[in-house]
Formats: sequence, structure tokens, C-alpha cells
Amino acid sequence: MKYIITLLLCVKLNLLLAQCERATAVNDYLTNYMANDFSVAELNWSGSPYSCNTGSYNQAVNNKILARINYFRRITGLNDNVTFDGNLNQICQQAAVMLEVNESLSHCNGTNNYPCNTWPCNTTDAIYASQRSVLASGHWSYYDPVTLYIEDPGSKNQPVGHRRWLLYPKAQTFGNGVTNSKNVIYVSDNFFNQAQNSKPYVAYPPEGYVPAPIVFERWSFSMANADFSNAYVTMSDPNGFAVPLHIIYYNGAYGDPAIVWVPQNISLNSPYDATYTVTIGGIRNVSQSIYTYQTTIVQPNHPPACPNNMQWDNAYCACRQVVTNNCLDDINLNAPTIFTGLYSANKKVVSSGAVHNQATVWFYAEDRITLNANFKVKKGATFKAKINACGY
Repeated sequence: MKYIITLLLCVKLNLLLAQCERATAVNDYLTNYMANDFSVAELNWSGSPYSCNTGSYNQAVNNKILARINYFRRITGLNDNVTFDGNLNQICQQAAVMLEVNESLSHCNGTNNYPCNTWPCNTTDAIYASQRSVLASGHWSYYDPVTLYIEDPGSKNQPVGHRRWLLYPKAQTFGNGVTNSKNVIYVSDNFFNQAQNSKPYVAYPPEGYVPAPIVFERWSFSMANADFSNAYVTMSDPNGFAVPLHIIYYNGAYGDPAIVWVPQNISLNSPYDATYTVTIGGIRNVSQSIYTYQTTIVQPNHPPACPNNMQWDNAYCACRQVVTNNCLDDINLNAPTIFTGLYSANKKVVSSGAVHNQATVWFYAEDRITLNANFKVKKGATFKAKINACGY
């Protein structure tokens, strides 16, 4: 009898309808991250710290800094329409000049605004902006301030506070000031804006396809009103094995409460896509105490390299195994592990195997598909079945 699948199973049939998310992620990275690099020469700052002159700089650089902030917000599921306010830009520029002339960074939060109250080129506005901004120092021909904030390296930045402020769900308006080696981005006063994120949390690196160059040592997960005091984090690698990790921070200020951890042995140089499964549990003071998501680290090229005996199929957005037994009358797949491939038979496909956790597997048969009691689809895998003429 035709049109029978002999197991009650939720089956997805829309194989070719969705655009390949991997291609979209890589294109977004190349277009909205890589294309927004800038150099000190391009900045063309006309000010002078020796005369406390704030000067001006190329507006195109201002646009690039903003575009890169919105890129990071977009890939984490946040609103990507943050803007720079002109008045805030002016006081941030004063702060940047103050920091430039003193060759140092400070939030001016000591007694009587110390140490900034003793610095040359200090102004009331410069001190005010420094107290309410994220600050970065570097030669912009070699470093990028926004990426520095997202990476948040250094022993004093374990809470990844700079990252959390730029990725604060309620943020809508920032200010920006930049000199040849200092950057000031005003992040305060966004507390009353409505959060526009597509998820109840902000994870970095986020769920989905993430280019390897922007995956950093410290991973984080933040959530409004959450209490991570008793929370735990587990991760598994592409083969399903546990990833050793160390939790370095939880709760605290800098926007929403967060938990921060450092996983070990993360593959950033592999030519093949690598999917990591993350679970955060034991979260208190929120409606849901546990979340699981997957981050797939990819090289920023498309299509990707595929393992031996596999080839990329953009229509299916996956590396597919080259299957040579298609269009037999019957196909029996009872091996312990079933890898990516399209298994298509004239009459029936029968299986009691297990679909690999990174595999994308299709069963096509003209008469019937039988999934025996031992058939499994491992977590992280994609399985689809369709009654269909062989070879179509």
C-alpha cells in the first residue's frame, strides 16, 4: 500500500523551501562585519590631545562602528537598529580626547571623580561620559574597538561587562567618540526601552552558525531577572562527548545578570563545521530554569569543506554522503550509525539504525518507509522522510 510511514513520527517535508542558513550567516559576516574594518588613516582624526582639541573624524568610520555593533546584536537575536545620538557623540569625543592625552583608561569613579579630576583635558562632560561608557584602547589599524568589547579579554573582564552592555536587550541609543587609540561608547540610560530580542536570553557565541574568528575564549549567557547562583553549564562536542569547562562568573551588574564560562578544546581551526550543544540549568527567579541550544562554528567561506565521501549540497544546506545504493527496490539500513545522505528506494526503506548526531538524513520510498523499534535520531541530527518516486 502506498503512502504509508509505519511509525508515528513528526516528519518534515519541506526539504527545499528554506534558504541555507549557513550561507546567510557567512554572507552577513563578510558584508556587515569584515567590510566594516577601518584604519587610523581612514579615521583621519583632526584633533590634538596636546591642545585638548576634540577635532573631527571621517563619518564613514562612525557608521562602520555602528554597523559592527548592530551586526553583533543581530546574530544574537537582538534588535539591530541601535543608533548614535549626536549630543552623546560630542561628550564621548571629549572623553576620548581626555583618555588619549593621559594614555590611560578610567571610568573616573573614584572620590571626587578621581583620577580624571587631576588629568589634563578633563571636562565635566568628559568625566560624565567616561562614567557611563565602555572604554577601549588600541591602534585601530590593528584592532577594532567593537570586537574588543565583545571578546572582553583580560583578567579584569571576566564578567564580560563590555560585551553585555553592547548586547543589552533594551539598548536603542548609544554615543560614540574615537581618537587614534581610544574609543568611548556611551551605553547608559537605555533601561526604560522595551527589550526587542527574539529569545528570552542573550548567548554569546549565539545559537546557529557562527564564524570562527568571532568565537572567543569566554562564553556567556545573560537573562533579565535571572539568578545564576546555583546554575550549571554543560557542553558536548560534535561527537557527543562532554566538553570540560570552568565557570568564572555569575550574576552581577552590566545590564542583565549573566553566567560566564571558559570551555576547553573548542575547535576553531577545523575546515569542517563543528556543532556544540550548550545547556544552562538551575536558573532561578525566571519562568524556565533550563535552556539548551546549539552553536555551530564555521569557517567564513561558503560552501564549506566536507569530510571524505561527502559533498556539499546547498539545496539541503549540508554535507551529504555520496550514496551509491539509491533506486534499489529495497534499502535496509540497520547499521549502528547512519550518516548524512539521501536514501531512495523504488519500493521500501527499512531501518533500525541510529542517525548520527550531526547527520542530515533523508528517506525516500515509493511504497513505504518502515522505522523499526530500535530506530533512533540522535540529538542534533536532522531526519526527514517522504513517500516519493525514487530519484526525485
